[in-house]
Amino acid sequence: MDRVEYVYTIGITDEEVEDRLERVDSGVLVLAADGDAYAVPAAHHYDADSL
Repeated sequence: MDRVEYVYTIGITDEEVEDRLERVDSGVLVLAADGDAYAVPAAHHYDADSL
């Protein structure tokens, strides 16, 4: 591998998080540990008081 490209990302605002949680009931939680990334599908219910 001659070249590695990096992608820099930023988080989203609290308002964007709340909007997303209200509109959808599933998603993917992506995490990294010790240089390895992994994704976990997650379903949720959000009612503005609890998740």
